[in-house]
Amino acid sequence: MKHLRKETSVHLCRNAILSLRNRGTHVQVGLMTQEEGGMMALPTDWIVAKELQIRGSFGMQPHRYKDLLVMVERGKLHSEKLISKTISLEEASGILESMPQYGTLGFVVINRF
Repeated sequence: MKHLRKETSVHLCRNAILSLRNRGTHVQVGLMTQEEGGMMALPTDWIVAKELQIRGSFGMQPHRYKDLLVMVERGKLHSEKLISKTISLEEASGILESMPQYGTLGFVVINRF
C-alpha cells in the first residue's frame, strides 16, 4: 500500500469529518500531520453544530500484529463481521463518492485489483 501524501491524508480526514451525521464520531488512527507539527485545520463550526466527537488512537504497535492475527486465526476475533461489502479497485471511487450520502455501512474492502 502506498503512503498518502500529506495533503491527501489531511483532505481525507476533513472529508471524513464532513461526512458524519449528527452526533457521529470520527476516529483518527495513527499520526498524519507530523510535517506540520501535528496541526491541521478542522471544520470547528461543523463539529459543534453536528455535536460530533473526534477521537484519536495511536494504533497498535507493529510487534503486536502477530498476536492479533493469531486471535483472528483461532476464531477469538471475528473481523469478517465488520466487512459489509467487498469490491474491485474500479468500484472504489463510487463508494468514496457515496460517503456524504451515508451510502456505506461497516467496512468496504477492496479485494480485486
